[in-house]
Amino acid sequence: LFSLFANPMNYPFFIAWMTLLRFFLLGISMCFYLSNKKEKIKPLYIVMFSTAYALMGYTSAHYYNYIWIDSIIMLPLIIHGLEKLIDGKKPTFYIFTLAFTILINYYIGYMICIFMVIYFIYKLINIKDRMPIIKRFILSSLLAGLMGAVVIIPSYFALKTGKAVLFETVDYSG
Repeated sequence: LFSLFANPMNYPFFIAWMTLLRFFLLGISMCFYLSNKKEKIKPLYIVMFSTAYALMGYTSAHYYNYIWIDSIIMLPLIIHGLEKLIDGKKPTFYIFTLAFTILINYYIGYMICIFMVIYFIYKLINIKDRMPIIKRFILSSLLAGLMGAVVIIPSYFALKTGKAVLFETVDYSG
């Protein structure tokens, strides 16, 4: 929506502004996650780690890939939702943030899903009654994936009829 305000006269300013906005949102999402943890973290550390997350090498190297950065903005929010799910609270925040991330960009979304499985296993190590939590995690993740299927299924069929089909029908033998 912000691109509606761009024109040839202000395009360099617009790109710089959008890049700074995304770095700001990266820091804010990590700040939200760190300030809502059960363990209290000193405000100075919250600012330091949020700044480090916003300026990490991945975001600095891929700042021009706006869609990829948008998915990384969502990562601390998804982790927050997963921790709420593990604590026995409603999984709504986890489901909607994960589904939104998959809708934004399923390339980074599936990588975040893999990360969430690894992080979930890590969090389960010290929990004794695991089965209810595992069931909630699987159901919530599947629901988020099904919500993201609105984008994934049409993209799959579009890719299936893309270049691969073109190369099957062209005779390159001469």
